[in-house]
Amino acid sequence: MSRAPRKADPVVPAEFNLLNSVENSIKEMIKDKEENPGLILPYSFLDSYNRPEMLELYNTIYDYSKTLTEINTLIKQEEEKQHEYKETTKDLSKQLSEQGKIVAQKYGELILKERIFRKNQDDQNFFETIIYFIVKVLKPAFDRPQLIMLEEELNRLFRGTAFNISERRHKTEEKVKKLPQLKGTSRKDPDSIITNILMRQKILKNKAKIDMSRDRTLPAFVKLTPYKSITARSPLISMLLPSPKDKIREFEEVRKRKAKNTIKLKPLPMNDSC
Repeated sequence: MSRAPRKADPVVPAEFNLLNSVENSIKEMIKDKEENPGLILPYSFLDSYNRPEMLELYNTIYDYSKTLTEINTLIKQEEEKQHEYKETTKDLSKQLSEQGKIVAQKYGELILKERIFRKNQDDQNFFETIIYFIVKVLKPAFDRPQLIMLEEELNRLFRGTAFNISERRHKTEEKVKKLPQLKGTSRKDPDSIITNILMRQKILKNKAKIDMSRDRTLPAFVKLTPYKSITARSPLISMLLPSPKDKIREFEEVRKRKAKNTIKLKPLPMNDSC
């Protein structure tokens, strides 16, 4: 009798309440603004942060974050039941893809409603604040390692891989933590640049396999080349309004998954008497 695929332990504390976190986060941001007037906190965002379409966006991203965190937890667990984890991760990946499309739809609805009333600069500040605010709202729900991963993923969804500022910052912090010598070296000095390169090559990449596995589960994930970086769109927009290239890429990914999961039958032995 086959056992049901094992699920990861709950990733969110039972006492976490999303709406309470929204209100607590906006109070903290207002307090930070009062203490530091130079911080950007658009008044338009204060008027809109708890509107129905905004709350729907928070909820869809919260569901997306829980699923992604569950996938990440399963990948990091022991591989004593490798097939079992693989099947569970595959099911969760499909769920994550559907949730990503829902996030894209809610974000598209928000864009259509909000951009009508905003000037260009205010528009940019408003949508940049959304990303920061959502990460702040989710902070009480996840532990720090998971939150770092989620912050990178939300920045990827909204900004795209090429402009994922959080990912670059986290990678730089991790390198400096492993090799403190990198912090004090100057990038303008050619000798220091060479030294940096040599030291980075010595950094252990023990998380590479985990990161690659996670990337393959992310909706609309594209490994960018310098050329693709120029014309890249954010994954949310690609899911909402897929270009012909996006459709071809999605078709190829589905085809490869089906081919990989197809059981190859061994050829029947030839009968000499025939």
